[in-house]
Amino acid sequence: MIDWSNKRKGGLLACLVWTALAASSQQVSRVSAVDHPDEVVVSYRLDTDRPLGVQLYYSEDDGYSWIGPLKKVSGDVGTSVGSGKNVIKWNFPDEVGSLVGDRFKFKVRTSEHFNFSLRIRDEWFRPPSQITDEFGEDNDLAAFKLRQVKGWNGLDMKAPSGNYDFEMHNELRGGDVESSVELLGFRHRPAFVGMVFSAIVPGSGIPYVTYGECKNWTVEYSERKPKKGNGNFWGMVLFGGAAVLLHNLEIEAYNEELARPFGTEMSAQEAALPYQYAKYGAGGMAGLIYTLQIARVIKWNNCHKGDMSNFVEGWR
Repeated sequence: MIDWSNKRKGGLLACLVWTALAASSQQVSRVSAVDHPDEVVVSYRLDTDRPLGVQLYYSEDDGYSWIGPLKKVSGDVGTSVGSGKNVIKWNFPDEVGSLVGDRFKFKVRTSEHFNFSLRIRDEWFRPPSQITDEFGEDNDLAAFKLRQVKGWNGLDMKAPSGNYDFEMHNELRGGDVESSVELLGFRHRPAFVGMVFSAIVPGSGIPYVTYGECKNWTVEYSERKPKKGNGNFWGMVLFGGAAVLLHNLEIEAYNEELARPFGTEMSAQEAALPYQYAKYGAGGMAGLIYTLQIARVIKWNNCHKGDMSNFVEGWR
């Protein structure tokens, strides 16, 4: 049960208005709390020019320390809460069991959240539009300010190259904004596309699936060296070109024998047969080299994907 008197409630409500947000374009006001046997109902008014995240906190010692954000809550709480008269219901028995005392206070805290994806170690650092809107349109300045945000901690210098997904939290406290960045996950390049790249330009598949790097970034695999080579490009060119040349010689030998006065279909086929065997051999070698290249693309795709996954899990 909640053991607080009506007199203490009045003092509580007067304090709550000032511990909530009071920024120029966002403001929380008219905060009130009513206790029931199985829940506390907190009402507040939010004036904002865009949807905000809302969290509820409570104090057992007149606001000296705060507990939260509370989890067993429902109503106008969480992300994308808009302007108007809002209500949060807290199921305190499920979260804390019981509340005993007369020094309770509640605080409604607002924040702004948005997700963005960023490619780490690109040729240049290009913050997304949400970041430049927050920190300014100058990309260099925005990138510098982003690196100062809590939770970033030089992440862009430690992560394996690739696309990562983030969530940025802007916690609004009065006229101040406290920003932090949370790493949510990553988006890897599919091995299938790397295979297509290898077919078009041999050797390009591995750099594609590893964002230009074939390296495991973990300490235990530090001996794994970067591998950006041409992927046996010239071997495929040599054997592929030889197969094409031998195919042309096969046709030429066949036609020459068939054009002879005593040439027959059988003799023409026999004349072309050596070139045909050589053509299949050269084509088979080119195919074998390509198959090995595909196997390497899959291998390095899995290695790089594992590196990114391990990094994300370790960062969390």
